[in-house]
Amino acid sequence: QTHDHYNQVINTVLEHATQETKAGVVIATHNQESVELALEHLQNLSPEVRKQMQICFAQLLGMADHLSLTLADSGYQVHKYVPYGPIELVMPYLLRRLQENSTAFGNVQPERKLIRKELSRRWFGWVWKRPVAA
Repeated sequence: QTHDHYNQVINTVLEHATQETKAGVVIATHNQESVELALEHLQNLSPEVRKQMQICFAQLLGMADHLSLTLADSGYQVHKYVPYGPIELVMPYLLRRLQENSTAFGNVQPERKLIRKELSRRWFGWVWKRPVAA
């Protein structure tokens, strides 16, 4: 239900965007479906409107990194945030995010594939760039 309400708000904001809209919009979600819906709406906006609006995405540090990397590779600004404050205030917040985004933790396959790919890239890049001993 939380995701549905969030998606409705993002849809409403992006549907009412016009060339006169001068607003920054932060789409802060770890939910892949919400990101995909937002991207669909963004693609339907004219290039002029997209340029006028400052659109970026945000997630908690360590969550939905596969989404963050894909969005950044596609040219979107992506921010990672770290909650800061007294433990008695931060922990309930983090637990709520965990409950709301249990699917983000349940499906770690995309994250594992990205990690393997990056490790391979770094390892083989290092191996092939080493100077050869004479």
